[in-house]
Amino acid sequence: MTYNVHRCCGRDGKTSPERIAGIIKEYNAGIVALQELDVNQQRTSFVDQPKEIAKILGMHYHFFPSFQPEQGGLYGNAILSSYPMQVKKTENLPAIKTLSLEPRSAIWVNIQAGEHSLNFVTTHLGLKGKERVLQIKELLGENWLESSECQGPVIFCGDFNVGTYSKVYRMVGKQLADVQKQGFRPQATLTSRFPFFRVDHIFVTEHFIVNEIVVPRTILTKAASDHLPLITSITLC
Repeated sequence: MTYNVHRCCGRDGKTSPERIAGIIKEYNAGIVALQELDVNQQRTSFVDQPKEIAKILGMHYHFFPSFQPEQGGLYGNAILSSYPMQVKKTENLPAIKTLSLEPRSAIWVNIQAGEHSLNFVTTHLGLKGKERVLQIKELLGENWLESSECQGPVIFCGDFNVGTYSKVYRMVGKQLADVQKQGFRPQATLTSRFPFFRVDHIFVTEHFIVNEIVVPRTILTKAASDHLPLITSITLC
């Protein structure tokens, strides 16, 4: 699952990490990328959101802050996993100072699922086109996905802030496969109430068979965030 949770603040104004955890549990997601999480911020009652969600679910987790707001606390992204994982790299992404609205980052972990090992990379790209291109070039390059340590099965996902006609999407598509285009009818994730943008993506290497994709449009998912979660069932060949 990849899910922009909007600091666990729903369209109904309610802030609830428990609600996000409930959605993850309902769809039995074993590996989860979450974007837009607060840690110890006043606006969200000083809760460590990724820690709280992971605790409810009994999952391993790693949070990496994209930046520290002026009012204190942290803000960033996290990976949760039912399987043991090792953090390989966490880093802020390149920015164009005149365009950047907020720092962006990425997380790369290695996950050991039984006898299988896979690399899982997640990010939340910027809002400006030129900056996104710069950021995706970095992630697709030798420091990340083209690294000698990132060979074999790879899952690359997150909120890319782009649709399927963008340069960024095409760049990723040259190296990896979009799970929603493996014989399925693609579904939008933004906005949660009236989804018409497909900005949240999961890409995989040729090592996977995509069994199913789900973008649940329920009363709960429409309320919990401004994005819907994107879920895929995949088999490692």
